[in-house]
Amino acid sequence: MMGRTLYPPASKTLASLIASLLTWSLASPLLSEAYGQLAAEQREALAENIQQAKQQLDASKLPELNASQAQVLENFEALQQYLRQNTSEENRQAWLDYLNAEPLLEAIRQDAPPAQQGRLARDLQFRMTRNFAGLDMRSMRRLRRSLRQLQSAVRFRRPERTIEQLQQQLDRLAQRVREMDDVPSADDAAAVSVVLELLEAAGQEEAMAPIVRSRFSHPNIRLMIGEGLVQQFASRPINRTQPVNDCILGTRIRGQATLHGAVQAQLIPSYDTIRIQLSMHGNFAARNVGYNGPVTVNTVANGNVSATRTLLVSEQGISLEPTYAQANLNSNITNINHHLKLVRKIAARRAAEQKPKAEQISVRKLQQQVGSEFDRETSQYAGRSLDLPLEDLERVFGRLDVSVPSRQLYASEEFIYVDMRQAEEDQVLALNAPPGLTPDMFIGAQFHESAIDNVASRVLAGRTMTRKQLESLLGNLQPKDGATRPEPFIVPAASEDAAGDAADVPEDADEPFEIDFASFRPLIFEARDDTVRVGVRGTRFSQGGRELDRAVEITAVYRPTYFQDKIYLLRQGDVEVNYPGRGRLSVSQVAIRRNIQIAFRDAFPKAILNRPVKIPRQQSSDMLVYPRSITARDGWLSVGLR
Repeated sequence: MMGRTLYPPASKTLASLIASLLTWSLASPLLSEAYGQLAAEQREALAENIQQAKQQLDASKLPELNASQAQVLENFEALQQYLRQNTSEENRQAWLDYLNAEPLLEAIRQDAPPAQQGRLARDLQFRMTRNFAGLDMRSMRRLRRSLRQLQSAVRFRRPERTIEQLQQQLDRLAQRVREMDDVPSADDAAAVSVVLELLEAAGQEEAMAPIVRSRFSHPNIRLMIGEGLVQQFASRPINRTQPVNDCILGTRIRGQATLHGAVQAQLIPSYDTIRIQLSMHGNFAARNVGYNGPVTVNTVANGNVSATRTLLVSEQGISLEPTYAQANLNSNITNINHHLKLVRKIAARRAAEQKPKAEQISVRKLQQQVGSEFDRETSQYAGRSLDLPLEDLERVFGRLDVSVPSRQLYASEEFIYVDMRQAEEDQVLALNAPPGLTPDMFIGAQFHESAIDNVASRVLAGRTMTRKQLESLLGNLQPKDGATRPEPFIVPAASEDAAGDAADVPEDADEPFEIDFASFRPLIFEARDDTVRVGVRGTRFSQGGRELDRAVEITAVYRPTYFQDKIYLLRQGDVEVNYPGRGRLSVSQVAIRRNIQIAFRDAFPKAILNRPVKIPRQQSSDMLVYPRSITARDGWLSVGLR
C-alpha cells in the first residue's frame, strides 16, 4: 500500500475560476434562416395586442400628486433619522449639503407649481444617481424611488389628458411595430421600452408588459466557459512514488509503490445547477517485501485505481456529491527467502492459500485510501459562495438605481453558461437568442443591444455631464489596485485624418465641455451585419463659450479585423458627428463639430478588443487568451477567446 498522498490537488484553481467567471455573469441551438426575425403575421398580432391594451388603461391607477409629495417628505425624514443615528454630525451635514434637497422640500411645503417641483425632483434624483459610496443605502434608494414617483405624478396630474396621450402612444407604437423590418432595429426595440416605461410610470404597465415580454423575452447577456478552459485548470498529471509500510494477515509489508495517471474534468449537461465531474484514473505498481518470522517474500503488484466526484455549482454556492472510488489489483510472488527448502515449500503453500484474501484486503485498503485522499482534496470547494464577487456590482448598481441582472446557470457537454437578463420591469429584453460559438473557445461573451440600452437609459437619459465626469466614468473601467493590462497584440497605425490633427486642432479643443444626453437611447450600441456602431446622443453641447443647442449624434463604426490568428475591432474612419433633423447649420455649429470630434476620439479608440485577457493560475504562470472570433449579428455582439 502507498502513503497518504496519492496525487496533487485536483484543481484548487478550478473552483476559483468557476466562481470568478460565473459571477463576473443546455446550449442554444442555431436557429433557422428566420433567426432573430419577427415575421409579418407576428408583428401584426403584436400590434393588435398593443392596441387592445388601450382598453385596460385606468385613470384611477395614475400616481396621485399629494400622496407622492407626502412620500418624498416622509422618506427624506427617514433618511435624516438614519444619518443622525448612524453617522457623525459632520458627515450628516456633508450629505445634506451634497443632496441640497431643501429647495424641493420647500417647493412641496409652499405648494409651488407642479412643473417646478418636477424639475427639482429630477435634479435631486440625478445627484443621487452616481457611483458614490453611500448612495446604495436603503434609505437613499427609498428616497430616490419616491422622487421618480413624484416626477410621474407631476407628469400625469391631468388624468383625462394622460389617458388620451397614452392611447396615442400605443397607437403610434402599434403602427411602428407593423412597419418594422423582419429584424427590428435597435431604435425599434428601444421605442418599445420607452412606451413600457411610460406605462409603468403611469401605473399602467400591467396592461402592456405581458404582451411585449412574450416576444422580447430572451436573455440579453450570455457568458460562457468552455470545457477546454475547465480542463486547463482541472487536468493534472499524477506521477507519485512512495514507501509502503503495512501489515496484512500478520505479515509486515515494506517496499515502494508508484502511481501514474491524471486528474480530469468533464462537464455534465445540467440545468440550474452546473455539474462538473472530477475524475482521477491511474495505474498502480508496487515492489514489496513481506516479513513473517524468519521468512521473507518478494512480491510485485499491478492494478488500476480511479476516483470520481461531482462538483455542483448553483446560485447558492458550490457543493459536492460523495466520492466514488474503485481499485483492482493483481499480485505475484517472485521469490520466497529462507535457507531451508522445506520452510520455503511450506511458506509457498501458505502464501498461495492466503493470496485471494490478502489481495481482497489490499484492494479494499487501496480503494479506501484513494477515495479518502480524493475526498479530502476536493472537499475544500464545498460551501464556497458565488455571490460574494457580485457584492461590488450590486453596490454600484444600487447607487445608480439599476437592478442587478437575474442569472440562469446551466451547462452542456461543451460550455458552462450564464444567461443574464439586464432589464427593469419596464424594459424589453432580446428578441432572439444569441448565436452559437464554436466549441473550441475557452471563454465566450455575448451582449445584446438591449442590455446596453437598458442600463444607459436608466443612468444617462436626460443627464448633463462634463468632460471631467466622462473621463472619470472611463477611468472606472480601467484596472484598479495597480493591476496592469496585457500589452495589445496590435496597435493600428493612425488614420490620415488623425495624422493631420496637429495642424488642424482648434485652440479651444482641450477646454472643458458639457453635454446633455438625450432621453431616447443616450448611448448607441448596434451590432448588425458584422458591423458594430457605438456612440452617444445629445441634445446640447457646449465648449469654450460656444454652444450647440440641437440634437447631435457622435458615433464610431467598427468592423472585425484579423491579425494573424487573432481578431479585433478596428474603427472605420474617424469619429463621426452628425446633426439629425432639418435646417442649415450656422457657422458656429459647423466650427464646433471639429471640437466634438476631437473631444470624443479617445472615447472611441482606433482599436477595441486588441488585448489578450489574463487568467490567473496558482500552480503556474498566468494564462493569456486572445480574441479568436468576433461577430455582430441581429443585435448580438459575440466574442470568443482562446
